[in-house]
Amino acid sequence: MVDSFKLKRNFKIFTEYYSTGLFLGLIACLGFYMLYEDIMQGKSLFHTPFLVVGTPIFLLACYSIYFALSNFPSITISKTGIQFKTIFKSFSVPWEKIKSIHISRKRNMNIFLFAYEKEATVLLLKDGDYENIYLDYYKNSDELNRILTNIYDRETKKINLSQLKFSIPNSSKREYYNTNSETEVKTYKGPLFTLDKLTIWLFLLISFGTLAFSFKLYLIIGLFFKLGAYHFIYFQNYFIVSANFITARNSFLFWKKNVFKKSEIKELVFQSSVDKIPPSIRIILNDYSHHVFHYEPYFFSKNDWTEMALRLFNEGVQIRDEDLMLSDLYSNDS
Repeated sequence: MVDSFKLKRNFKIFTEYYSTGLFLGLIACLGFYMLYEDIMQGKSLFHTPFLVVGTPIFLLACYSIYFALSNFPSITISKTGIQFKTIFKSFSVPWEKIKSIHISRKRNMNIFLFAYEKEATVLLLKDGDYENIYLDYYKNSDELNRILTNIYDRETKKINLSQLKFSIPNSSKREYYNTNSETEVKTYKGPLFTLDKLTIWLFLLISFGTLAFSFKLYLIIGLFFKLGAYHFIYFQNYFIVSANFITARNSFLFWKKNVFKKSEIKELVFQSSVDKIPPSIRIILNDYSHHVFHYEPYFFSKNDWTEMALRLFNEGVQIRDEDLMLSDLYSNDS
């Protein structure tokens, strides 16, 4: 019999933090090696630029690794409460100390001197403290939200442990939807030529150009530009809205197609960014699974963005507008 539920950390932690730390660490080591070379040539310790360059980069590398190790704990749910454990500390939050549970909302994550907004499930404690569980960094966060929703009554704000189950698998399987016969189809794709698209083609051209010269040059320079091109391609999604469906596609990876029935969407989030143009749309389904689609910061004009959000809102899709660009609409509706 299962008597606990454990969250599984995903690969995103490695790609965002550990790899950054290792990359910065490599640059710092190169800087320290150059520093060693300068000292061997008789230069003063304070007359070589590599001390100034290598030290702060090395500290940033250490901080990146430390941040990942300390902010994404191993999390286990049991009958007594929720346990959090990292290599630096471990603690438990008993059920009786939890005041309320808020499923899937935006919370600040402080990284060095900056604050970034991340999707999280929040445990508000009776002593005024709180614990954020950042959903994008755990594989089975959708099941976590199903478990917590099952025991927490939002109206009475009470936890009913008699409803606690340690396994609530997703009972609804994603269907293949044929949208060929759909009506009221509108594509929100943005301009054909943008700076990001030109950058992708330039990076790919440089990458394959180095391969034409030599494989060694490709490994040193070309591979870096190819990875850069793939990074920009990741942001090339666009959206098709029809009478019953929302479809997300990629301008370069034309075979990628994600279709969502409007009735299966619990919440659609226009995630905030600079200049009030969100760089991604998060689709949260009724089973609490999350699907995030990034696009260029200036992929849509403000009017396109507002038109798409307004249409979905009027068709009954729950919208979370983090920049409050539709605040007039909400006030008029109420």
